[in-house]
Parts: sequence; structure tokens; C-alpha cells
Amino acid sequence: MLGARLLILLGCIAAAAHWVAVFAHARRDAQRRRLLMRGCGTGRCGTADETAAETGISVLCSGCDGIEQVERLLDTEYARYETVLALDAAACPELFETLVSRYRMIRVNPACCGTIRGLYRSRQRGYRRLVIVDRTGGTSYDDFDAAAAVAAHDYLLPLPHGCRLRPDAAERLATELAAAPDGAPELIVSRLGEPIRLVGREVAAREGGFGPHTGRSVRRERRRTLYEVLAFRPGDAGGFRRRSVAACAVLLLGAAGCAAAGDGWAAAVPATTALVVWAAGRATAALASEPPAHPGPQPRRTGKGGGAG
Repeated sequence: MLGARLLILLGCIAAAAHWVAVFAHARRDAQRRRLLMRGCGTGRCGTADETAAETGISVLCSGCDGIEQVERLLDTEYARYETVLALDAAACPELFETLVSRYRMIRVNPACCGTIRGLYRSRQRGYRRLVIVDRTGGTSYDDFDAAAAVAAHDYLLPLPHGCRLRPDAAERLATELAAAPDGAPELIVSRLGEPIRLVGREVAAREGGFGPHTGRSVRRERRRTLYEVLAFRPGDAGGFRRRSVAACAVLLLGAAGCAAAGDGWAAAVPATTALVVWAAGRATAALASEPPAHPGPQPRRTGKGGGAG
């Protein structure tokens, strides 16, 4: 009995410590984001922000749900940014033609080989650089590899099918790259919302392309972890609330089981822990779901949408 009580106590302490730590990290990152946006909004961006404006990010997309998704991906104030969309034109001809017409895409490489049938770039100056890679169907990782092969920037952000980026995601990632005191990291992972990974081009090349564990070769000192929602799925808070509710449910079931066995002390511990987890999860979700703030125009923009190139 004593051993069982000790295991329950240790498990509850670990669960409470984990969720309180998540809240602490989320609060720290939220404060950093507010300070960044407030400073840029008043024109007091520091050296790190000026360096961030020089950092290029290519968002790699596997498939497309529709024109609205592309519009959201292009809705950013960040200058050195592009969207590379891998799409099978044969499988969705209507969507492909809509995109080509809407963004005035032109084919830039008539002769392609392998799974790539064509490469299209936007010539409409009012939008960010948009690149469409027409390729035969494959896995999402194959799409990311094909998109990375034509991407123009040094940092790559693979975006799973059906995911959306917050409008300020590119600025936030670029600032994190520039703010590192020991040089730009090779990998940035966002834990809240839909998990995403920003990786350096050299990392993807070193690991032979994208896969389920992209970034595994990056040393710990060259990694950064953000506890912010930078990507999400429509109608979903990135699963974060579900995870906290699931943890509370497990703890409450444990408390009910202990109570049924007549052990009131053992029942009180998981019940109290469930309350702590619920409070930490609710507070973290509130921080993570703060609306994005735009600091204003970034340097080196050109035209309405700015595109670099």
C-alpha cells in the first residue's frame, strides 16, 4: 500500500511539474513577443530585429486545400519570405488553373525531369513570391524535398497538409534566429498548437531530406524551443486543450478508482493534481491564443506584398 501511494504521489508531482513548466515557458515567450512587437511598433527595433529582416524563410507546402489557404500564407508583413507549394496538377486541375490565373503564374522551366513536371512563379508584384511545383503524387515528405530543391532561402519551414500559419509566424521565427547570442540556431521547434520545425537548409541536406524526425542530427545547443502557437488547424486549438483535458480525465479516473477502494488520501492527490493541470492548461491556452500583432512594415519591402525576388 505504501509503495502504491508513493507511485501515485510521484506520478502526480511529475504531471503537475510538467504542466506548470509548460505554462512558465509559454508566459516567458508571450512576454518576449509583446516586447518585440511593442518595440517595433514604436520604431525602436534593435540590432537583432534589423538582422532578422535579412533572414530568409521558405515555407514548404504539401498540397493545398484551396485559394483561401494560399491567401493566408501570403498574408505576412515579413519581406524575405516565400511560399513554395508542391501540387499535383493532374489530380486537381481546377485548383491548379485557379491558382495560375489568380496569381498570374508563368512556367519558368519547360524541361523538367523525374517527378517534377513543371515549375511556376508569380509575376504579379502585388504579392509575395509564390512558387508552385507541379509534381506527381507522393508522400508529404517527397513534396517537401521537391519544394526545398527550388526554394530560395536558407531556412525551410515544412507545413503539413491542412495546417495554417499565424500571420506573424515568419517575423517571430526570424527574430528568434537573430536574437540567439551564440549564432543562429539550426532548428527551431514550436511545441504549442500544431508542432512545426524550422530547419536550416544544410540540416535537411545533411539528413538526406525531410522525414518524421527532421532535425535529429542537430546538437542541443543549436536548437531552440518556442512555446507559442505559430501553426494551427482550422477549428482546432492545435490539440493543446485536448491534451490538458485528457490529462485531467486520467487523473480524475485515478482519483475515482482510489476513492472506490476506500483510500481517501490517495484519491485526494490526483484530484488536486487534476485541478493544477486544468488551471495551467487553461492559462497556457489563453496565452497561446493571443491574437497576432503586426509591428508595422519591415525593411526592404517592395510593392504591396513586398516580395524578395
